[in-house]
Amino acid sequence: MLTADLLNAYRIPMISYSATSDILSDKSRYPYQFRTVLPDRFQVSATIDFIRYHGWTYVSLLYVDDSYGAGATRELENRSEEVGACLALSRALPIAKQNGSYYDDVVTELIAHSKARVVIVWAYEQQAASIFHAVKRAGLHNYFLFIAPDGWGVSSDEWIGLEDVAHGLFSIKSSGSDGSGFHDWLDALNSTYRDDNPWFEQYWAIRFDCAIGMDAGVDATPCSQERHLLLADAGDAVAPIHYQALETNIIDATYALAKTLHDVIESECRGVWRGCFNSSMLVKPLFDLDYESPLTSRRINFNEFGDFNGKYVFLNYHENSDGDYALNIAGEWSETNGISMMDTEHFHWPEGHDGDGHFESVCSHQCPPRHYRVQAQQSCCWECRACRSNEYLALNETLCVTCPQFTWPNHLATACEAVEPEHLHWSDATTIVILVAAGLLAVSAVTMGVFFYIKRCTKLIKACSRELCFVMVTGVLLSSLISVALVAPPSEGSCYTNYFGFHVAFTVIYAPLLTRTNRIFRIFRASKRSTQRPRFASTLSQLVVTTIIVAVQVMIGLVLMFFYPPGMHMLMREVTRRHVELACRITMQPFAAQLGYNVLLVLLCTYYAVRTRRLPDNFNESRFIGFCVYTAAILWIAFTPTYFSTANTQQQVIALACALLLNGTIVLLCLFVPKLYALYYLGETDENSRGSFRVSKNRTLSSGGKTSMSRTASNEDPIGVTDVKKPLPRSASSADNLSDDDVFRPDSTSGGTAAKRSLPSVSFADELQEKALSA
Repeated sequence: MLTADLLNAYRIPMISYSATSDILSDKSRYPYQFRTVLPDRFQVSATIDFIRYHGWTYVSLLYVDDSYGAGATRELENRSEEVGACLALSRALPIAKQNGSYYDDVVTELIAHSKARVVIVWAYEQQAASIFHAVKRAGLHNYFLFIAPDGWGVSSDEWIGLEDVAHGLFSIKSSGSDGSGFHDWLDALNSTYRDDNPWFEQYWAIRFDCAIGMDAGVDATPCSQERHLLLADAGDAVAPIHYQALETNIIDATYALAKTLHDVIESECRGVWRGCFNSSMLVKPLFDLDYESPLTSRRINFNEFGDFNGKYVFLNYHENSDGDYALNIAGEWSETNGISMMDTEHFHWPEGHDGDGHFESVCSHQCPPRHYRVQAQQSCCWECRACRSNEYLALNETLCVTCPQFTWPNHLATACEAVEPEHLHWSDATTIVILVAAGLLAVSAVTMGVFFYIKRCTKLIKACSRELCFVMVTGVLLSSLISVALVAPPSEGSCYTNYFGFHVAFTVIYAPLLTRTNRIFRIFRASKRSTQRPRFASTLSQLVVTTIIVAVQVMIGLVLMFFYPPGMHMLMREVTRRHVELACRITMQPFAAQLGYNVLLVLLCTYYAVRTRRLPDNFNESRFIGFCVYTAAILWIAFTPTYFSTANTQQQVIALACALLLNGTIVLLCLFVPKLYALYYLGETDENSRGSFRVSKNRTLSSGGKTSMSRTASNEDPIGVTDVKKPLPRSASSADNLSDDDVFRPDSTSGGTAAKRSLPSVSFADELQEKALSA
């Protein structure tokens, strides 16, 4: 530095072969400074690239407390963040020699940061040796991996006795040359060479252990005076020459300055040796140099800072096959190419790591997938915490962010992906079962409808309100079709069909059933009070009432559909579960309103079924109706909480389909199958005899042929007929076997009108019997 300041004052260029300080690269302060040795910042770059190459992110730094160590430390601290590394410990070491306890304390600090197993020692041989002895005293053999810059670690002789501590050490040194060109030039000289070289005779005497000229004494062996005696002629007696990087730098610096002087003299002086140029004129030619040295075979050029564009080599200290420890070339680095060669297969690491083994020096490992980092004080240290299942990593894995609705993190949780919505498919096992059940129900409904149409003129079919039965069969068929639409893949059409058809299908079944049970109740209640025909008891009236009940449900559905239009929508019930459903939009308010209307119909049917449970024994129709509505009421009691408590849309759809199918099946089994059995297995005659209208078990007829009855309010005789002297003929048809209009049609034999009696229910019973006999 002092020499550079002195020569800079006189504008004299200098090519240094050993000055590495980065300050000399400042051309505003040292415009005449050049060098054939790499500056410290290049060595820092090589060290940083070496650390990055091996994935080390947590290292310790011990540096000598002078400009050499302080400058490198500043550069390392600034550059380490670029590669995601940080310094666990940065400790200055004094230049002056210290006792062993001082370095024991330094090693204790290294142990306190034991995760940082890589230790950079930016110091000199004295400090490095003291650290190694302290590590050995601490018993940490083969634990730390040391990186040595060019201030120490030049020769393996430095580590004699410390091999177990230094094993695996990496030394970063400036790349030299074998000096083959210079060696060849020397090899061609003999003892007669002079050429005004003041060092030649001294070199010759040392090289061959002889004396030349006046140095030759009595006991000294004079050097051979034979001309053209080549150095190679000395044979094995001459030890081979080994050139270090320093010698190479000296050769290149000398040759570069000599070549520049030669070129300037040739171009400027032209035979005039004095006053033709000054030293400042050498600066530009030095910057323009670009040639391959004939002595070292290195490319010589200087960048804009006057620095040499050379290379570093990485040397690995380990035991060779012959049992000796040595520094072996392991890699190479240059400013332009970075690390261009790294022989990792032959690395020797501490703790037996070699070959493909990896030596770790990290504070915190990479977080597992779906974990984010909670940053500690140092950038390379953190704590890993798990994200929730629906969150992805953001901001360099330091934050978990919830994925938008209907999306889910990918397998690495680095982004969100759309979730494929789930819905029922035709190939699903549940769908196939429902389709088969719906098909069977539809076939059964059509069969019953055909059967009732064929037998429409029989007394049994006429007596069971055949027109209303056709409406109920239509409702059962509609239920089977709607159940198929429910399990179909969602579409706009299927959603509107399901929204409207589900409730209407139930209403088409229960509207005629309610009308029928109400009519039965009114007929038998009126028979106790009057012979007058109840109002709205005809077939046409019943169909009109049924149509009105169904129309009310249709109107409710249309109005609610206007305010709550159905349609497809995606549903994600739980944000922490990867499950998206594609289903029809079923709003709770309109669904509950329409469902409530159907439940009301079922409850009214149940009410009338209870009220008519004590009809005459042979009025079997009331029992089947009662069983049907009781079963339907139980079905709705089970269905309603099941539907509203189910959190899965597919299960809700399956529940709706099953409710339709079960309801249609109950209606067919309870109201239609018994009549099919009666017609085909009992026969019409047996049916008539079994169905004779028996008002009471002890009923008789009077001797005059007229009925003698007494009215009672007992619940066991709802019609109020008792004390009949003569039993009814067994061949007479019951009221069940009369058509709807036949029950209250005026009889011609009675004059078209019924006489007023004190017991109106008796007259009604006589009329029923006469109609049965006439039938």
